[in-house]
Amino acid sequence: SEDADVVKGYSKEHPVPYRVGIDDEKSFEQAFSPSVMPTIWIVDRDGVVRGAWLGIGDYAAIERTIRQLVSAPRGASK
Repeated sequence: SEDADVVKGYSKEHPVPYRVGIDDEKSFEQAFSPSVMPTIWIVDRDGVVRGAWLGIGDYAAIERTIRQLVSAPRGASK
């Protein structure tokens, strides 16, 4: 899709050390109605949204959040 191409292009210009997802089915878009790009959501392994940033994010905060979640035991968000 055109949106996927934009995300892929942006990701090439602004690489990050984590996986970037593309919402082809628009489920996040419908649920959260982001107004800017990029919009960053951190979703833990249990499917709980643990952080959201609109526009260029605070990458130090994003990385801290990711590191905390990666080191947390499975099921810790419940």
